[in-house]
Amino acid sequence: MALRALAFTAGLKNYEGNLAGFLNIFMQKASKASVEQTAEVITQLTEGAEGAAVVLRALGSTKKALTLVEAVLVGVLSNVDTIRDRADRDQFLVDAGARLLREPEFAEGARYALASAKTVKARLEKAVAIFGRP
Repeated sequence: MALRALAFTAGLKNYEGNLAGFLNIFMQKASKASVEQTAEVITQLTEGAEGAAVVLRALGSTKKALTLVEAVLVGVLSNVDTIRDRADRDQFLVDAGARLLREPEFAEGARYALASAKTVKARLEKAVAIFGRP
């Protein structure tokens, strides 16, 4: 899940539906990163996972669809630099998670776990936008 979240965060616009190929290209590029770039990615992933945990805990103890977990991770990771500096960080994350669940295209995509490139991109773009709101 972390690999998918990192890959979608770095290059969602390039996703064309071949997940294995998309992840392989991401890993190939990532293998050429400098030590400093890798350290920054680790920091962002750690902060993103912490933020996603806040959201997912707030959504209750019911089983979470993988599409929901993925969308939350991508949404938070894509906006981690602005989320980290918010005084109301946790409340913002909880509210953004609730907004995400109210979005019809996300709810429909999550319910049926649709995997077409168009649906995946729409779902993740919606998450990025919601977690990027002021």
